[in-house]
Amino acid sequence: MKKQLATLLLLIGAMTIQAQQSAESQWLDIDYVGDNIEGHKLDIYLPSVKKDSYPAVVLIYGSAWFANNAKKMAFDSMGKQLLDAGFAVVSINHRASGEAKYPAQIQDVKAAVRYVRANADKYKIDPSFIGITGFSSGGHLSSLAGTTNGVKTMTSGDVTVDIEGNLGDYTSASSDVNAVVDWFGPIDMSRMENCNT
Repeated sequence: MKKQLATLLLLIGAMTIQAQQSAESQWLDIDYVGDNIEGHKLDIYLPSVKKDSYPAVVLIYGSAWFANNAKKMAFDSMGKQLLDAGFAVVSINHRASGEAKYPAQIQDVKAAVRYVRANADKYKIDPSFIGITGFSSGGHLSSLAGTTNGVKTMTSGDVTVDIEGNLGDYTSASSDVNAVVDWFGPIDMSRMENCNT
């Protein structure tokens, strides 16, 4: 009986420690803009190997820009591999195209990157390396984030578009990313309608 009680107490202690470690290694539904919009939430996951800080990868789901809450799906499909490779994973939502027109989605992505960089110490993230990746429309947003490092606005003809935006409390933080991997994201929208290559 004493042996069974000791085993039970050890098991409970181990489960408590594991629960505390899990709670410390992930943060879910962080409102990166502060407006309580579903499309402005992100999740942060840290690798199981304990370090002072981790390089991070922002992960963006594909949805043809129609979804505003698929960050868990993106994490389930790509996050584990990134964690196993030693990266902190930041899986983000962005506003759907039906609720906010372009350039809202890239402004959301840049706001998320600024939030992560400004709060790097809190989440054990190395602010000197924040990469970005995504698939399909998430790949497009990843590529756009990388190719617009340091770019605040873009002009085409008579139209100027605010790429950076001013969402959230961390507008003075950099939204630059250090690496980009685009998984089959569309790049040339003029060729997309007819599926030309």
